[in-house]
Amino acid sequence: MDIESSQFFWVTKQTCQDEMGRLSNEQFLDFCLLLGSSFLRTFPGFENPTFPGKSVSVRDALPIFNQAGRNALALCAQFEEDRRVQELQYADAYKRAFMTVKHHVIMDVDGKVAPMDSENAPSDMHELIGQRLPEELYFYLSKGVLGPEIPNYLTSGEVQISLPLGVEDTEIYRKTVLPDQSDQYTDMV
Repeated sequence: MDIESSQFFWVTKQTCQDEMGRLSNEQFLDFCLLLGSSFLRTFPGFENPTFPGKSVSVRDALPIFNQAGRNALALCAQFEEDRRVQELQYADAYKRAFMTVKHHVIMDVDGKVAPMDSENAPSDMHELIGQRLPEELYFYLSKGVLGPEIPNYLTSGEVQISLPLGVEDTEIYRKTVLPDQSDQYTDMV
């Protein structure tokens, strides 16, 4: 975004796919996941062992992906002897990430919450996305009545208490806030 000239630029998914050699939607998803995301770390075969902290470039990774027939599982099979791939159990992690993206939870126009493409979703999707919560909870989340903390409290069974800004977790603070129970709480944050 160029604020000074009041211009906004964007790239469409189709343009990216064409620039990468006309990748199909499925191949594009595979490649994007292999490049790294919050669901899956970058494929170890793309990383440069000489510079482990350096991020991988799309231009460097694309030929490796193409050599594997533009298939993530074939790429994992090619690198199955690689220690990093074995330690991360990368093929399994990739499958979980792929299914999480392919069948992510959506709310339809009627307010029904379900995995996207639920007809083709595997029966064990709850292992990836968690157990189903009450419909009302999703509705309140979608309207902004509740924040994401409430479902996190419900699903984890833990309530995290954050310290106020500028306060350190000290024994004096614990005795002030929790005078009778300060011995029971060892990790407040």
